[in-house]
Amino acid sequence: MGKINHRLTGALLVGLLASPTLTAAPEPAALQQLRDMGVQFTGTFPAKGGLTAWAGYHGDQPLAVYEAPDGEHIILGRILDAEGRDVNQTALEQQVGSHMSTDIWERLAQSNWITDGAADAPMVAYVFTDLNCPYCNKLWVDARPWIDSGKLQLRHVLVGIIRENSAAKAATLLTAENAEQQLGEHARLHMEAGDGRIRPISDEGVPPMAGIPAPIQAQLDANHTLMAELGLRATPAVVWLDESGKLHKQTGAPDSLLPHIAGPIE
Repeated sequence: MGKINHRLTGALLVGLLASPTLTAAPEPAALQQLRDMGVQFTGTFPAKGGLTAWAGYHGDQPLAVYEAPDGEHIILGRILDAEGRDVNQTALEQQVGSHMSTDIWERLAQSNWITDGAADAPMVAYVFTDLNCPYCNKLWVDARPWIDSGKLQLRHVLVGIIRENSAAKAATLLTAENAEQQLGEHARLHMEAGDGRIRPISDEGVPPMAGIPAPIQAQLDANHTLMAELGLRATPAVVWLDESGKLHKQTGAPDSLLPHIAGPIE
């Protein structure tokens, strides 16, 4: 199964000339260096340890940044108590949680995906899907009761990570007028050929495109980058918001997943 590795890297200590006045919590200039690396900041948060703390996130990873007492450095990391517990993690997550969920959801909405299900479904989930992934086919088939009842809409964010022709197959769907229909036929074909069991992917179903146009390749690259930034390394990978607006992720599709996302089928 294809894997993606992506981690935020950078110095753990960044020098800067900053105002020593901590009461007003002026933003250190060095935060811009982290922004340039893709970190989003939501402001300061009440932190233990006597340091001014800024709450940020990269992808779906919260990040705490502390101003050193000398006012000339910022520090990335955790503050631990005598038992080794991160004493600021809860406050950090509370500060960035809604911002991070909203940001990720908007980025997913702006990605390139194929709809499966009713537009007015009360629950929406995004699925990073590779057309050479047998478990993606199984998820499509397993989701029929929730899709057909109007309880769930799946948005398949196409990626090509498993085989050399995965991206070319995805390109075919991204340029198809009946992409939703082709996706369903592709999934059914492979599941029926295996009598409902997981089976290796053949070259049947959606054909690979001969020569991917640059705009379509750019869409696939953007989907690939988003998947990596969310820390998702295999397909299917499902992302959804619960009723409270909290973001959830799941790699793979166990039988308990769909009822967990959209409730039981009555």
